[in-house]
Amino acid sequence: MLSRTDCPILCAIVALALRDERSQIMKMEYKDLVIESKYIGNKDWDSEDSRFHNWNNHRVVVTNKDSKRWCAFEYWESINAVKIQTESQLIMALYCFLSDAYAGYSMDYLEFCNMFGYDAYCKGSKRTYNNCKKSAEKVLRVMPGLMEDGDAYSKFMNEIQELYNL
Repeated sequence: MLSRTDCPILCAIVALALRDERSQIMKMEYKDLVIESKYIGNKDWDSEDSRFHNWNNHRVVVTNKDSKRWCAFEYWESINAVKIQTESQLIMALYCFLSDAYAGYSMDYLEFCNMFGYDAYCKGSKRTYNNCKKSAEKVLRVMPGLMEDGDAYSKFMNEIQELYNL
């Protein structure tokens, strides 16, 4: 039988796997924001393709440290990654949320459909667009000025891309 001293690397890997299995919350700060995700895992991703079943949903809360205003959104991690466990994964959730919000803020419905290849006569397309608009309302509350100034938005998103290699 192997002891812990016989296989320190294997023991470290097992310890990490156990910690990751129990870990439900990831938290970080970026600029004037606190970003926190909690793995929920209770809801299937709403896909129009019934072949995909992804229950890896998270509740992500973004809080402005200065104003104390916050918003929350749902985010699904990939089927392979399951839980958000790194700052890079968490910042990717924020990046996706901000991208969706900006699409809802900066485009009307037909522009949105044309840009992303949606059928303008499909109820699912309208629902997706409306969800992006709701995300925009949340961002405007928590990060005022970000989306109104296209340059500020582009700069913020480019900084995230550069820092986290997105």
